[in-house]
Amino acid sequence: MHGKGRKNECTPPANSFIFALQVRGPTCARMFSDYLSETKEDSGIKNIMVLERGFNGWEVSGQPVCSCTDAHCKGTCS
Repeated sequence: MHGKGRKNECTPPANSFIFALQVRGPTCARMFSDYLSETKEDSGIKNIMVLERGFNGWEVSGQPVCSCTDAHCKGTCS
């Protein structure tokens, strides 16, 4: 996960938004950042990050992945 000093951590910092797309992630993150800059309201999002090697890289590296099948995640990781 690209972010200030938080590489290889499972839990993102509060007020964060993470893009998990390996190829389009950086572009999407930049567009989202630009959108937030143009918005007059405070979104509460302070960090925008991109997972290194996307979601599949995260999962293959052994990081926890939620396997909830409910509409709302219960926060348990596999």
